[in-house]
Amino acid sequence: HQEHLETLVEQRTNDMKSAMNLAESANQAKSEFLANISHELRTPMHHILNYSYFGLNKFDQVGNKRLLHYFGQIRRTGMRLMDLLNDLLDLSKLEARKMDFDMKSINVNVIASEVVRDFEVVLQNKDLECEITDNSSSASAYGDGFRITQVVQNLLSNAIKFSDENKSIRIQLDDSKLKKDERVVEALKITVADQGIGIPETEMGSVFEKFVQSSLTKNDAGGTGLGLAICKEIIDLHRGEIWVDNNPSGGTIVSFKLPRQPV
Repeated sequence: HQEHLETLVEQRTNDMKSAMNLAESANQAKSEFLANISHELRTPMHHILNYSYFGLNKFDQVGNKRLLHYFGQIRRTGMRLMDLLNDLLDLSKLEARKMDFDMKSINVNVIASEVVRDFEVVLQNKDLECEITDNSSSASAYGDGFRITQVVQNLLSNAIKFSDENKSIRIQLDDSKLKKDERVVEALKITVADQGIGIPETEMGSVFEKFVQSSLTKNDAGGTGLGLAICKEIIDLHRGEIWVDNNPSGGTIVSFKLPRQPV
């Protein structure tokens, strides 16, 4: 009985330590989140206030070209702030499971082609080539077309952002499988591969966390660190999978799977 009691006490102590560690980690994550969001909100707000101050105080001292520059900076910064707020709202709804989905059969090849067309000017400006390869027997999957478009947009935007000029980006569709609830279902695998700067192996496990950016991608390219977190929430709610690998030829490969039928 004494040995049994000692074992129970030890187990209870370990459980309490684990609970305390989890609480401490959650508290630290909350503090980091608040620190990051405060920084992301303060920076564009300071820019807007500063440029509006210049415009108000120098409108009779500078020419129209300089005033146009002030307005342009205010608009660009305002758009960045709006993107951040939209991302935060989307992430909040996704995590609270309060986002509505219009689930039906969608053609991911069509979605990818439309996204590439939307980014055509940006691709041309960096002399980047983006090719879609469809190896699947069918490009159909079960999901919300608008939200899957959002995922492809985020992944392609990252690929463009962190690629040097004269590189190539590949979007590929393949037949695949998904294991769900002890059964295997048909799935469509979508891969976005770039030839950018890649991600350190030690940081692979954290790229889908909020406000996390690779140490190699913290440059002037911008970004809030919410894009991949939103992608993961969307794919998880579609009962799919998403993961990241380094490209053997250099760069990053982000892949996700979608079931072809409701699961």
